[in-house]
Amino acid sequence: MAAATLTATPFNSTMIRDPGVWAAEVSFDFNTGATKLGTASDAVMLAKIPSGVEITGMWIRYTTKSDTQQIARVDLLDASGTLLCNVIATFTVSATSGIALVQAGGAANSIPYKLSLSDDAALQYARLALVFVSGSETVSASLAGVVRYSRNSKLP
Repeated sequence: MAAATLTATPFNSTMIRDPGVWAAEVSFDFNTGATKLGTASDAVMLAKIPSGVEITGMWIRYTTKSDTQQIARVDLLDASGTLLCNVIATFTVSATSGIALVQAGGAANSIPYKLSLSDDAALQYARLALVFVSGSETVSASLAGVVRYSRNSKLP
């Protein structure tokens, strides 16, 4: 099967372009329904993150049928799909429990991460995506999570 790219609702929503000195938060809750998902190169676009902010935290809960093992990661991609960083390094969804709860942080992850795109970039945001490395397809998967970011440049 060709790689599937699905889109969570917050990805198509209006993003907060300038959170000022306060922290912005984007939450997502996504269910695959009858769409198969989980093999290598499948992706779910989660949110758009504006250039010039610092990603300060993220967590994600991914749940699937308990007989399916999948390996995934959370990436930050530019407009052309080029990898900027791994926000959450590779994690495994167990075939036994079918649940992975991961939080960004530590040496294996890139949080905090300052997103700085070229001023002449056509799109001034990056795409946050759940990307599958390997696994078996499933039609019964859901994911939920939150990504937090702030712009501290306006602090005295």
